[in-house]
Formats: sequence, C-alpha cells, structure tokens
Amino acid sequence: MSAWSFLPLQPEFWSAIAGAIVGAITGGIIAYVMQVKALREGRAVRAEDQKLNRQAQGRALLLKMGRIISNYHSIREHFDGHYNRAHETGFVGEPWEFILPTANAPDPVYLSMDELGMLLSLKNNEVFNSLVGLDAIHNGLIDVLKLFNAERRALTERLPQTAIAEQGIGEQGNMLSGFSPREVIAGLRPRMIEVNMLAEQLRVGAKNGFTEATTVTAALVQLLKQKLGLSYNVSILDSASR
Repeated sequence: MSAWSFLPLQPEFWSAIAGAIVGAITGGIIAYVMQVKALREGRAVRAEDQKLNRQAQGRALLLKMGRIISNYHSIREHFDGHYNRAHETGFVGEPWEFILPTANAPDPVYLSMDELGMLLSLKNNEVFNSLVGLDAIHNGLIDVLKLFNAERRALTERLPQTAIAEQGIGEQGNMLSGFSPREVIAGLRPRMIEVNMLAEQLRVGAKNGFTEATTVTAALVQLLKQKLGLSYNVSILDSASR
C-alpha cells in the first residue's frame, strides 16, 4: 500500500467539518447583525443629537427675536411718551426741547451663522429671507439711539453756557423753556435740526421695526413648531393698540 494513500474518512470527521462551517457562518451572521444594529443605533443617536441641537438653536432664535421686539417696544414707548406728554400739556416746540435721552441704550443682538444655517435647512425661504438682516437693522437703530443721546446731551450742555446762564432758561418737567438770543439759536440750529431728525428717525424706525419683528417672529414660531416640534407660543402686548 502506498504511503500516499488515504484512509477512508469517518462520519465523525464530516460531522466536525460541517459543524465548523455552520458555526463560522452563524458567527458571521451574528456579527453582521450586531454591526448593523450598532450602526443603526449610532445613526439614531446622531439624529437625536442633531434634533436637540437644532431645537436649541431654534430656542436661541426665539429668545433673540424676543429681545429685538422688546428693544423696539421700549424705544418706541420712550419717544411716543414724550410726544404724547408734549401734546397733552399743549407744549408747542421741537423734539429736541421735550425728548430726553434714554437712561441706557439696549445692547445689540446678533443672529449667529449656525442659527441662520439651521433656519435655512428648514427650507422655508419666506421666513428665512424675512429674518435675515433683522439683527443688523435693529443694531443700526441702536446706534442711532446712542447718537441721539450723545447729540441731545451735547446740545443742552451748550445751552447752560449761553441761553440758560444769560436768560434763565430752566427745565420744566421734561421740556426746556425760556428765551435765548438770536445768535445763540443760529449757532446751535444745525445741531437742533440733527437732533430733531434723529428723534423722528427713531420714532418711526422703532414703530416699523416692532411691527416687522413681531410678524416675522409669529411665522418663525409656527415653522419651528412644524419642523422641530417646539411648542412655544409668543404673546406680545402692544401698548400702542390698547
């Protein structure tokens, strides 16, 4: 008998081979299923994290829009209040005479690129286009308010050195009254005109900005509720409509 001849294989051998093959296939299937499950769970976790992040950005947008609306409201109330008070008292004069500077100017508000990018991803061009740039317009009005405060103070600081000191001009409530020489008025007239223009710009700008911001915010609330499940309601008390 040749040394290379093989002995007949026993059934136990074939059984072991088959068991090894089945075990390998079963192990591969289990590993594949586990891997697919892990991938699905990973995607679900990432999707949930993305959703939470988008919701946080949506809430940040609403808070910032609330600040913008509040700032517009306070500016408008300040200027309308002085105009109304002058009308009620029968005071006939120019805005620089009866509108006082604000105690403090509001802080600017900035919408971040991440927040705007999230809003763009919601695929509502009308809301996105209406909201983009509102922070710049708001911050521009804040700059005008700071300029008004500075110019109004600078103007009245010139008056005590001339008209008030010489003619006895004094404060009556929120209004300046008295007499001043013609040459004093002529010298300060450009500043008076500038302050008057700034006051009117602020009054109209705050009114229009308030209306636009409230309209955009109402649409934003509905969009975030529909797309991100944020169930926030915005209730705005407009004293001008009372």
